[in-house]
Amino acid sequence: MISLPEDVTEWLRGVFSTCNREASSKLSLVPNAHEPWIDFAIIENLQRVSTPFCFKSDWLVNIDTHWLGSAPLWPDEIPRWEIADVGFLVMFRTAGQLIRSKVALLQCKRLYANKQRPETPHEIRTYYHHGFGRMFNTDEKFAEMTHPKLYRFDADSEYSTLTKDSRQWTAIAEYEKEKQVPVYYMLYNPLEVPCSVSTPHQDSTPELGPCRAGCRVIPSKYIRDLMASAKEDDSPTYGQIEQGLPSPFNAAPHRSGWMLEHFVVDLLLQCKTGRVMDIRNDDGLYNVFY
Repeated sequence: MISLPEDVTEWLRGVFSTCNREASSKLSLVPNAHEPWIDFAIIENLQRVSTPFCFKSDWLVNIDTHWLGSAPLWPDEIPRWEIADVGFLVMFRTAGQLIRSKVALLQCKRLYANKQRPETPHEIRTYYHHGFGRMFNTDEKFAEMTHPKLYRFDADSEYSTLTKDSRQWTAIAEYEKEKQVPVYYMLYNPLEVPCSVSTPHQDSTPELGPCRAGCRVIPSKYIRDLMASAKEDDSPTYGQIEQGLPSPFNAAPHRSGWMLEHFVVDLLLQCKTGRVMDIRNDDGLYNVFY
């Protein structure tokens, strides 16, 4: 275990708390936001601190980001990776020499409001492959988009693209078994659950409260165990996640998963989660990161 000084720890906690709040605010303000746009909220806030920072404790922290492009942007002939869409690579150096590296792989899934359905493959292709032309809506489409709606997030809301026994569900389980590398789900929630979001917004941007739900991280095995008796293609609800997980997720503050900042700062950087390894010498991780 490598002990981080307090000034570094608190700075990093602030960075990832901001990432959490900004990503969660996206769902609280734009309840029909596509999942990649929530990813971008995290990437953008990490980009804001991508210049190296020196601390009084004689530590230097450098945060870098890399974006491969959302799968809907890729040509259909390119295979789409199923395991993770966010990866953390942590490297510790002393006197400029690498002494340890760690990785954590996260598959992101957003919470959908009640009666809200995920986009179909055709809708995704239309949205991402048609360029600016997709914004030239018909009068009927414009009327549908601006018609008053109420989005309700509560215990019955589902992570609708996280489906039992789907291709991705199976691929993650097989990857963990074969490569012995843990994969985590990062669940995107609004700032608070329950909550209701009305559109169009009236007069100004709604006032947002504290982040009580937000981005939550859970080992994928826990989700599979939770859904063991569920039917094929079932999706977990917010209530099932909040009430059905064992320790350490069955009591505050970790009920419904680890907060993003806790996962990164208190667990990943303290060598309590993720895996210590050199991706240059591990085929399973090399394929993910390269």
